[in-house]
This record gives sequence, structure tokens and C-alpha cells, in this order.
Amino acid sequence: MCVRQPDWMTTADQRCRAQWKKKRRNGRTPKTKFVDIKRRQQQPPKVGMWAGIRLGQKMWTVFPSWGAMRATERAEKKKAAKKAAKLARAVRAQPGADQTPASIKARYNVPAADPVYPANYSQGVAEYQDSYFTQQDVQTFSQKFGLTQPVVSVSGPNSASSDDVEGTLDVEYITAISGAAHTWWVSSNAQGQDGTILNFVAWAEQVLTISPQPPSVISISWGLGESMYFQKEQVLRADNAAFRKLGLRGISVLVASGDSGPGARQFTSCKVFDPSWPASSPYVTAVGATYATAASEGETSVDFSGGGFSGFFPTPSWQSAAVQKYLSSGATLPKNSFFNATGRGFPDVSALGTNFQIFAPKQGGASSWWPVSGTSCASPTFAAVITRVNVARLAKGQTTLGFLNPALYQMGDIGFDVTAGVSVDKDCYGGLFPIAGFPAVAGWDAVSGLGTPDYNKLLNL
Repeated sequence: MCVRQPDWMTTADQRCRAQWKKKRRNGRTPKTKFVDIKRRQQQPPKVGMWAGIRLGQKMWTVFPSWGAMRATERAEKKKAAKKAAKLARAVRAQPGADQTPASIKARYNVPAADPVYPANYSQGVAEYQDSYFTQQDVQTFSQKFGLTQPVVSVSGPNSASSDDVEGTLDVEYITAISGAAHTWWVSSNAQGQDGTILNFVAWAEQVLTISPQPPSVISISWGLGESMYFQKEQVLRADNAAFRKLGLRGISVLVASGDSGPGARQFTSCKVFDPSWPASSPYVTAVGATYATAASEGETSVDFSGGGFSGFFPTPSWQSAAVQKYLSSGATLPKNSFFNATGRGFPDVSALGTNFQIFAPKQGGASSWWPVSGTSCASPTFAAVITRVNVARLAKGQTTLGFLNPALYQMGDIGFDVTAGVSVDKDCYGGLFPIAGFPAVAGWDAVSGLGTPDYNKLLNL
């Protein structure tokens, strides 16, 4: 498909346009539309009809058949969507020391002893696409690290499938850091509106049906690029309203910020970053990932950690000062055309996210010990810290925190500021041309947010 981009058309795009016009004059108009993108921040460009690799000073351009190009685009988009929906990076070398429940608690000053939870208090994890866990794996994990065996209740599907990592990671670490809080597995395999593969609206409604009361904290380690909702903005609006409803019910929703740096762009569409959804929703708390080489060392943002600015939702009032300070900080930022500087900035916070030791099946085989990395590690970790803060508040007669972001940005200093590291976009042309994304700086930034948590400081929220 040729994509008309009048305000930022490249030489190759001009060739594409010229060829389209020539075919039209010759009576051989291709079976496609000449699309006029008027809002490039809200409608990321689609894959063009040309694909080229620069060799020395020459650009070799290949024009596949229209049918083949469209079929390839559909296949790549479907494959990318399924891959992007699962945010854990399993069995892949990542920087940083190995992490266990004890090392994480020590770093974030979380008390080692389990708290006493009220009878009706619970937390939860969100799962999709046939994700599953086994109680036996969680028991083995807890025994290994001397943890109290947690109670995990199930709402929705939980049957053995090929997706045996994401759910197990979520349950093992949210229960371990929280001190065995009652945890809900809330899963939905329903397809979303208009064919989107994650139905956040149906899942949110399911959360609210849990009795005697819904979980007070939920971690979501799933997501898609905003570009997957091209011409489906109504789906994003519906999802956003569902997250807002959860916040109004006093539920803290934390979301992994994604594992594609500033954005997982399509293979041949390299002109704009693709923010991760639902991390870019203004009604969730997005969590980026960091690493540390030793217990005594500070944290650094890992290059795959998702972050940036939404192309759909504007900067909320509660973060506008932090965002403007970052944009005017003098830090080396990507080109302005790559992101929407007036959009909702994310992540909001971050936590350790590399080399988490889990006990789970590997590629459908028997369960064993192995490391995983990703913002999928960071989100349940931060969620569990919030659970610990909630129970401390309840013990003093206070309410649970609910929607976190306004209070977090008002506090500013939530724990440990991360000032090292930069996100990297490795998706352009299959990683041939990686592009530096957003750097970490003092204060809020679009790779580490406000930083990582200190339990003692968060008690003051």
C-alpha cells in the first residue's frame, strides 16, 4: 500500500506515489486506496509498497506484487500482535544480577516478615490468550525461597497450554513480594472489539464481579502497540473508560510499559514510535524496567523498557509539569517527528526487570528453574509493594490508595531516582537500524518514570 504523507514525504515515498499515479494513467490502478494521513501522531503510517536496504551510496528498491505485499503485511501484523501481547522476555541474556524475592525486598526496603492482611483484602494479576499457571509450581517456588504458601483464587480460564511463562511469573512474584496476600488470577480469552486480540473491557467487568470485593491492586503484563488500533479509536476509548471505572472503585491498576523500547514499529515503517497500550492510558500506572549489577549498585534503565508519549491521549494535568521539565531538560531526545510531545507520557514508575528466577515449564516441557526478564517482571513487583503499603494504611484506619498517579506525581520522590540508561528501538527493518529512544534523567523521564519504589517513602502517600 502506498501511503500519502504530504508533510514528511521521503524520496522513496515520492517514488511510490509516482508509480501509483503512473499505474492509474495506464489503467492498471492497484487494488488499494491512496491514503491521506492527516493526523500522523494518531494514525501511524502503514507499511509502504517499497522495501529497500542502503548499500554504500545506493538504495536498492524492490517492488513485490500487490497481493503478496498485502498478504505479507497481514501476516506480519498478526504475528507482531501476538508477540507484543506477551511482554516477558524469556531465556535471553539481559544485563544485571539475578533477582530473587529476598534481593528485591532488600533493595526496596520491603519488610521481610509477612503482614497480617484483613480477611477481604486481595490483589490480582490479569491474564489473556490461554495463559495458565499451576499451584504446584507456585508451591515449589515458595518452598525454595522460604515463603508462606499463598492462596491463589481463579476467575476465568486456567488450562494447560503453550503459554506457560507469563502467568507463572506474575503469580510467583506478586505473591512473594506482597508476603502471601490473597491473590486472584483474573483471566479472559475473549477477543476484543473489532477483532483486537485483548479484550480489556470484558476483563475489567470481570474484575468488578469478584466477591466479597474486587482486588485492591491489579497487575497487567500484557499489551499491544497503539498502531494496532488504527481506525479503531473507539476501542481505546472504551478500554480507557473501563480503566477509569476501576480507579473510581478504588482499584490500583499497574501495567507493564512494554518490551520494545520507545515503540515496536512495523518492519518497514520506521518514521514514528508506536507507544504501548494500555500502558499509555492515563488511568493506569505504567511500570518500566531497570537492572542492577549488584545489591550495592544503583539501578539503570534497561534498553528494552517501554516508554514515550501516547498518540491518542493528551498529557494529563497531574503530570504536565514533570513532562514539560523533561522535554526542556536539554537531554538528547529522539527527533520530534518520532513522538507526540503533547501526549500522555509513560512510564510513571519502574522496578527491577531482569533475570528474575522463576519455576515454570519451559517451552511446554517439565517445570524447572530459569531466568526471565521484561517489564512483566517489574509490574507485579511494583504492584506487590503497593499491596504492602495498602495493608499498612488499613492497619492505621486509612483507605487503600486506589488510582495512584496524581498522588505519585505530587510526591515526586517515590524512592530511588534512576538517572542512567536509555531506551532503544530495535524493530526498524528487523533491527538493522536501531534508534536511541528516551534517556533517563533526574526526575521523571520517559524510560524510568519517577523511579523505583522505596516502601518507607510510599507509606507517606
